[in-house]
Amino acid sequence: MIEFDYLLERDEEDEKKLYTPEKITSPLPNIVYIEGPNSSGKSALLHILALGMHGLKNESINQSLLNKMRPLVESDYQRLKFDLCITNNDGSIKLTSTKKDFDKNEIEVREIKNGHKRILGPDLLKQEYELLYDIPDNPTERLTQLSKEISEIQRAYGNNVSMLSNRILETIREIRSSFDPEKLKKLEDQLSQLDQDIQKERADYDKNNTCLDILEKYTASKYFAYYSLMLENSRIKAKEFEKKKVSTTRKINTKSRRLKALEQTAEKKVKELNNKYIYTTSLLKTILPKNELNHFKVWDRISLYNSLIDLEFDKNLMKEIIHFQKVLRELNDDENEESFIEAEVYHNLIEFLENYKNTMVIIPGLDKTVSEFLAILKEANIKNEKTIQFAKNIDEAQECLSSLGNLSNTVQLNIFNSIKELKAELSLENGNSDIGLSISDDFNYDLEKDIKHYEEKEKYYLKECLNKEIDVENIDEVIEKLESEYGILYSNYTESQLNDKIAELKKSILNIEGNIGNLEKRKLIHTTEYNKLKEQKPHKYQSKLPLLNELLPISKKLQQKLLVDYSKYISIISENKRIEFEKQKTTNPELITYFDSISKYLANRVEKVKYIDATYDLESVDLLNEKLVTKNKKIIRLSDMGTGQSQSAFLLGLLNKSHNKPIIALFDEVAMMDTESLEPIYSKFNELYDQGLLLAGVVVQKGDQIKIESKQW
Repeated sequence: MIEFDYLLERDEEDEKKLYTPEKITSPLPNIVYIEGPNSSGKSALLHILALGMHGLKNESINQSLLNKMRPLVESDYQRLKFDLCITNNDGSIKLTSTKKDFDKNEIEVREIKNGHKRILGPDLLKQEYELLYDIPDNPTERLTQLSKEISEIQRAYGNNVSMLSNRILETIREIRSSFDPEKLKKLEDQLSQLDQDIQKERADYDKNNTCLDILEKYTASKYFAYYSLMLENSRIKAKEFEKKKVSTTRKINTKSRRLKALEQTAEKKVKELNNKYIYTTSLLKTILPKNELNHFKVWDRISLYNSLIDLEFDKNLMKEIIHFQKVLRELNDDENEESFIEAEVYHNLIEFLENYKNTMVIIPGLDKTVSEFLAILKEANIKNEKTIQFAKNIDEAQECLSSLGNLSNTVQLNIFNSIKELKAELSLENGNSDIGLSISDDFNYDLEKDIKHYEEKEKYYLKECLNKEIDVENIDEVIEKLESEYGILYSNYTESQLNDKIAELKKSILNIEGNIGNLEKRKLIHTTEYNKLKEQKPHKYQSKLPLLNELLPISKKLQQKLLVDYSKYISIISENKRIEFEKQKTTNPELITYFDSISKYLANRVEKVKYIDATYDLESVDLLNEKLVTKNKKIIRLSDMGTGQSQSAFLLGLLNKSHNKPIIALFDEVAMMDTESLEPIYSKFNELYDQGLLLAGVVVQKGDQIKIESKQW
């Protein structure tokens, strides 16, 4: 039953008139057909019924109808108040709507359902009930609106799925932040592993510090002794050179240009030769075996300075170069070559695995992580480092010896011999046979500079020895003890190589300190989390976590489909983008499936159509090609259908909903529909009414006389 009363006050300039439901009176049946002339109040009644159901806030209502409803409550020339009541077939649902005051737009809708009362705001009313208020104009074109309705449904479902996804994610986070036995066990394992890692890093820290201390002591001791000896020998050689120079050399008053040039070249070449000799000496001291000590002493006593006075090199120079080259070739035999290959393999492996040491990858066959295997390799590689450096030093020493030999021969043959010839000529001219090569003051300065360099080095390493509390009075014994007690691995390293190794160890120690700090921070974070988790109670959905983890990507995928993919597809249909459809269908099979589903869905919404003189059950509604396909495969073009038949199809489409919300259907201006076209509408009204899914069905049409006819069967 539809009950209503309203009072509409309208200012018509010459008078103010009050309109009440005089011609169409209350009550009305739930399913009713109303016919009447213009200004008989039929449209006003529909407007007020729609207003009473919060129609102005319902975006699905035809815009032309909204434009007619709005002035009833929002204009300054008319005022309205009303009372409405709609009761369903068995009285279990009663909706009342009241606008009590002319000057206030507040509309209050109440629901009494099975004795329970509540107020329904616009959103709640829309959620619980469906208001259909329409004029079936342009019915053929407006069938497309059904597809737009699908877009809204998809968006609504997509938003619901989005809310579900967010809720699932929120629940997963809640579970993970609450008491979780598995997470607790995982944290325990992580804390245990962190303890092991910290213990290992500290062991490495202690080991590296011990190694650094020994290496610093060894370097300081070895090179304090070495530079003390070099300083002593250099001072002796300098004194001998000075003495020899004073006793054998006199200045020549007249020198040829050629002699001056040869003297300068000789001095330059001897300086170059002496630098190579000093560097080669440091290499030989590092790599020669002990049984070569006598040869090394002979080599160490060679003074290249004297060659500038004697105009020839110490005969032991070439002799010892040849001897040491032979010794070095024997040291670098096939066995050492094999050791070098092994060392190179270890070096390359370690260098490669360093990039993956923080991963938890297990190496097959070893059941060890990359980090654990790397530690084993480094331990085994210590002896190989010595091999690599030893081999490199041998190669470099051989190269230096070869260079020394070539350079000394060049100086001897090309310069000294030429100077001898020139000086022989000069001696004949001057009557002097006791003329030596004149040495520049720059050369003397270079000799003093070398001695000063050795003094500074000796002083530096003495300070290092004192800092390490090394007994410098018995330095040889200290070096021997370090090598015997600790099996020093760096005895074949040069000074620069030892200092590089010390710098490397210091850097490694700093890295280990950083690692320990980071591990302890992680341990603190994990411990805090562990203690917090231990105090919490299990989440009520704890056991459902695996299922929620499975559901989350599914809901996210469904959300993407509804809000993005299907939204694009429905726009192709609703906007009749046939070209776009043809372009995509060959590469997007999902679009074809979607289109077929929409066509069947629309056919279910319309159900039947009246065409000419027969009624047909629909199988699909193809909006792109504007045709209907019946279940017996008959094709009906939309353009061939009569207006009334099209209106009937459109209204049936509106009434056939997939939800179970009770409907309030208000259809105005159905003048183009005859009795046969309206019959399916009334039939559907009654079907829905019997199912409890229709509260009111009102059809209004223009007529010469007021006619109110119940269509309730």
